[in-house]
Amino acid sequence: MRVIRIPLYFLIFFLVSSCGLPYCKKIPFEEEELLWFSSYPEIDTVYFSNNVSTDSLIILKKEINNPKNTCIFDLEGCKWMEGDNEYYANGGYDFMFIHNSVTYYCSFTLQKIADNQSVVSIGFCGQYSLRLPSNKLKNVMIDGTIYRNCCYFDSSVLEEGTHQPVEKIDYLLWSREDGLICYSIEGVIYTALS
Repeated sequence: MRVIRIPLYFLIFFLVSSCGLPYCKKIPFEEEELLWFSSYPEIDTVYFSNNVSTDSLIILKKEINNPKNTCIFDLEGCKWMEGDNEYYANGGYDFMFIHNSVTYYCSFTLQKIADNQSVVSIGFCGQYSLRLPSNKLKNVMIDGTIYRNCCYFDSSVLEEGTHQPVEKIDYLLWSREDGLICYSIEGVIYTALS
């Protein structure tokens, strides 16, 4: 009987070790990246004006999926049984935008794609952006106020969607600390009201 146990133990050990141990590599946001989520609380309303008409931005949901426990054996966020063993932090805002009495469902997302790199993207007025590196930010002056760490989305990085009406966006500026600052639709510039 003892002779059978040794091969049986060896067989069980071989089966478990050949499958690999479950682990999950987690890439959390850095403190600087979390600043992208400080601009708006959930259920907030921001108004934009061109001195003739006013648009509304209503934050519907703010979500941050940032792994807290970075131990590789904690499987939170990973689908290990499906072969996924990496969990990259991500988050964003879902918001409703009202322009000329037309309602758009929009989003802003930040996604970690490597240990020291993340990308931002936006869906705004029926157009969707390519993913832009979040570390290539610009400082912009508008009406004498300097806005730091801004992503500039223009028509070269925006593509038309198909699920809602599409507005012709010339550009929009989203600041890491202040959120959406201004945008231009068909040559008309709208800025945030303070």
